[in-house]
Amino acid sequence: MPKIISRAHRAPQLIDNFQMKERLRLALLLLAAALVYDNTLHNGFAQDDEIYILQNHAVTGHALHELFAPNYFSHVFRPLLFVTFSCNWL
Repeated sequence: MPKIISRAHRAPQLIDNFQMKERLRLALLLLAAALVYDNTLHNGFAQDDEIYILQNHAVTGHALHELFAPNYFSHVFRPLLFVTFSCNWL
């Protein structure tokens, strides 16, 4: 005679299987994202990044008063952009 398993007894097993599948999906998603962006991590700065980041004392020196003034080299005023660059420079 076959053993009858109640629904209440099967529920924890189904939840465990579902959680394991979700973890596997998440791991595969993270692995795919890491593989896609891996080759970009080795690239240097592009175009005008050297002027706006490396040569900008407001970004590299974390001078708050200079972040809200036009860039010395290009006379560009982008305070929010320079603040985020400065935070990333830390």
